[in-house]
Amino acid sequence: MCVSRWPTFPKQYAQTRRFSSGRARSFVISPENNQVFFVRSISKTDLRLSLFALDTSNGHEELLINPQDLKVKDEDFLPAQEKARRERLRESGSGITTFSIDKSGENLCFALNGELWIYHVRTKHISNIDLPGSIIDPRFSPDAKFIAGVINTSLYLYGLDTKSGKVILTSENENVTYGLVDFIAAEELNRYRGFWWSPDSDLLVVERVDESQVPTVQITDPDNPSAGTRNHRYPFAGSKNPDCDFFVIDLEGNKTKLEIDKHEFEYVTDVDFNTSNNVNLTLLTRDQKTMVLKQFDLNTKNQVDLWAQNHPAWVEVIPGSPQIFENHLITLEGKDHRSLFVDGLALTDSNYEVRAILNVDKEGFLLQVSSHQNSSSLMLVDWKGKSTSIGQTDGYVVGGKKKHLTLVIESNQSSWARKISVHNGQNQFVIKDQQDFPEFNPRIEYFDSGNSKISTSVVLPTWLKDEKKFPVIMSPYGGPHFASCMKNAATYFSEQWIADQGFVVIVADNRGTPGRGKSWEYEIFENWTEKIVADQITALDETDKNYPGLLDLNNVGITGWSFGGYLAALAVLDAPERFHAGIAGAPVTDLRWYDTAYSERYLGNPNSDESKYEQFSLINRAQKLTRPLLLIHGLADDNVLAMHSLNLIEKLSIHGQFHKFVPLPGVSHMTPQEITTENLLRMQLDFFKTNLNN
Repeated sequence: MCVSRWPTFPKQYAQTRRFSSGRARSFVISPENNQVFFVRSISKTDLRLSLFALDTSNGHEELLINPQDLKVKDEDFLPAQEKARRERLRESGSGITTFSIDKSGENLCFALNGELWIYHVRTKHISNIDLPGSIIDPRFSPDAKFIAGVINTSLYLYGLDTKSGKVILTSENENVTYGLVDFIAAEELNRYRGFWWSPDSDLLVVERVDESQVPTVQITDPDNPSAGTRNHRYPFAGSKNPDCDFFVIDLEGNKTKLEIDKHEFEYVTDVDFNTSNNVNLTLLTRDQKTMVLKQFDLNTKNQVDLWAQNHPAWVEVIPGSPQIFENHLITLEGKDHRSLFVDGLALTDSNYEVRAILNVDKEGFLLQVSSHQNSSSLMLVDWKGKSTSIGQTDGYVVGGKKKHLTLVIESNQSSWARKISVHNGQNQFVIKDQQDFPEFNPRIEYFDSGNSKISTSVVLPTWLKDEKKFPVIMSPYGGPHFASCMKNAATYFSEQWIADQGFVVIVADNRGTPGRGKSWEYEIFENWTEKIVADQITALDETDKNYPGLLDLNNVGITGWSFGGYLAALAVLDAPERFHAGIAGAPVTDLRWYDTAYSERYLGNPNSDESKYEQFSLINRAQKLTRPLLLIHGLADDNVLAMHSLNLIEKLSIHGQFHKFVPLPGVSHMTPQEITTENLLRMQLDFFKTNLNN
């Protein structure tokens, strides 16, 4: 046994926020002054993010603002709306988590614990603006004359010339907000903002959200009963969504409503000021089978549909599509693999999947593409369809581009570290991460499993030499919108540590995961359960075939979080002959208790047909439990509510089925607390060592 290998890893993993401290992120490219701005913590264990800039004319990197140098309020003073916004963003850091720059790149602003700060890049002058309350999501106007943000659920405008501010849209009651994104858009539709400046800085589009019709749940902290309960609006499947309107307002607060048929289109996935006179909204029906790009002419008040897409399952929300650039319609479409289309004509090959449109300019397009589900690369495509790869082609690559500056972030399966480079057309400069890494190296191998070629990775003990049999731990996510089996070693920190304790860890992306075309994603429509468990078994058997004599198939565990937690519990309930122990973290046990957009996208509206929800539910399977099952759930989780685990526990208890439950008081869905992160890792290892023959 190798239980003593790397004993300090769980603490190191927790203290470094899963090795994210010291990692550069939130890049903003400013070609006008040849700068790339980003945030990064000063040390490998510091949670506070500081603001940096890379000068792309000479490669000089400079620390602009260290929040420790500023006297600010404690984070306990963060408004509830900001805490909720960070939860939707899965933001566990502190300090300067986000920032906004003007069009010139010379001025930037940010909120630090609710206080507004303005920084001038050339003079290095920084100032704190006195406001009537804590500000959320402050954003510069393009001309740098104004900053808009949200204070006390109302939209606030501050003028830099007059050095004064005012509320220009006032919330009517406690259920209404102006300028904040609604829960569904942020949690499920990849939209994280609630107001947008016009190019001329004289208008804004602002979202008004009324949650009065949304069901209310009470989130309590049993560890601190004197704190009382927190009311949280949660749109359960089949219930009412937030009532969202969008207004165009001028700098005096005069507003014009953008008339949307909300009976047909309940969701707005994107907003764009195409010009100062035209606003484009991407609309989605509640059943998500129809998406429309609608243009609103602010002068004539006319509206026109520029593009529409329909699908009998659902229309996927893809970053960058659809959009308008200089009167050209840019979309991602295709029978199976998504290709780049311009004005209805394909510009890219259908043999690979375009995952996202990262930038569009007069030179062409920057795309994130995949020829295999486990990797991605960057591709430049000009307006005639000529393509050029940027960076490595076998690994995981993301990036961005503005004018002559291109950012490339490259990761691979053989190194924990990644490479961040900025290209200015002549030279290449590197931005260095300052993060810590484990004492051990990754040992990850990749292959495809079965006739359907399930993307699979196997994590082996780094010390593996002999031919003994090892117990197995499957570690899937398995749900839509996230592929786990990527050629990016940094996503396998905990899996490699677990493997080094004497296990073989397998990660497999079953049907329904993204990155390999529509047909693969749509396989799970209205029929999830059998397929995803079957695919995990196929990956397990293929690994056994590829590594003969290595796996102990009589000792197989499975673990996961969120959808992965659902999959782990489902596996031990539906296939106990193959899965001998399971850990389900924050599992969705019944999609009727999850939100409208996610649940109804895959299973339809439960008010019309509950049978698919019954089939999905773990609650209905509770009596089948014969294997050890550990349930873990944060009691402050406002995404997958604790009721999911608690209702399953109730049914397990009624049927006399033994299980273990670890409630986490005060912990949300992303478990940011250091001590929680450390102890959960140790707890999971101990559970598998106890219940598998390790």
